[in-house]
Amino acid sequence: MWQIDSAEAKLRDCQPERDDLDAVLWGAWAGSGGAVVLRDESDVGDRALCDFLAGHPLGFRFSRVVGLEAERDLPFAGLHQACAPHLTFLDGLPEPQREALAITFALASGPPPDRFRLGMAVLGLIRAASKSRPLVWLVGDAQWIDRPTVVLLGFVARRLATESASIVFTVHGTSRQQELAGLTELTAHPTAGLTAQEAQIARLAADGSTNSEIAARVYLSPRTVEWHMRKVFAKLGVSSRRQLRDQRSLQ
Repeated sequence: MWQIDSAEAKLRDCQPERDDLDAVLWGAWAGSGGAVVLRDESDVGDRALCDFLAGHPLGFRFSRVVGLEAERDLPFAGLHQACAPHLTFLDGLPEPQREALAITFALASGPPPDRFRLGMAVLGLIRAASKSRPLVWLVGDAQWIDRPTVVLLGFVARRLATESASIVFTVHGTSRQQELAGLTELTAHPTAGLTAQEAQIARLAADGSTNSEIAARVYLSPRTVEWHMRKVFAKLGVSSRRQLRDQRSLQ
C-alpha cells in the first residue's frame, strides 16, 4: 500500500524496517554495534529517519552526515563532515591514528596515510566518542558522498561488532552496492507524499480500473480523476499504469 503524506507515517508504516533498525541500535547500546543500509526513493524517508534516530529513547550521541552532489568529487569531504563533531577526541588516539586523521583533514602536513591506517583511525575515533554514550551516525544520501569516504565508512561499519556505535546509511536506488557490500540492507518502498485520495486512486488504477470506473467509485468526474492520475505519476516517478502496477507489486 502506498503511504500517505507524512514523514512520521512513512516510518511508522515500515514496521519491519523499523524493527531491524531498533535491533541495530540496541546492539550498539549493548556494545555490539553494527550497520544497516536503507535503500529509499524519497527524502521523506531521510527526514523521518533523522527524527527517529535523534529522538530515540536510548539517548544516543547522534551525528548526521548529508551527501552533497556539489562535494562528491572532493575526496574525504564526507569523512570530514562525519568526524568533525568528534575531533575533540583526537588527542586520545594512538599517535599513528591521530596523525592519519590530522593529515587527511589538513591539520598537519605529511604524506597521505594509507587507507587501512586511516580506516583504523576513524574506528578509533568512533570508539573514543562512544565511550561515555553510544554513538549513531546517520549517513544520508550516500549516493552523493565521495567514493573514498563511502569505501572507508564501509570498512569501519564492518568492524563495529564490539563497539558501542552504529552507522545507518540511506541510499537512493542501487548505487554504492560495492562499497557497502556485506552490510545488512533494507528497502523502504517508494513513497512520494500521496494524499489519501491520490493513494486511493492509485490503488484502483493499479488494480486495473479505468478513469471512468474510478470516478464512479470515488464520486469524482473522469476529468478530475485524470488530473489526480497525472499528479500520482509525477510523485511516484512513473509514466504508465503498468509501471504503477509493477511498483505496487514490490510493496
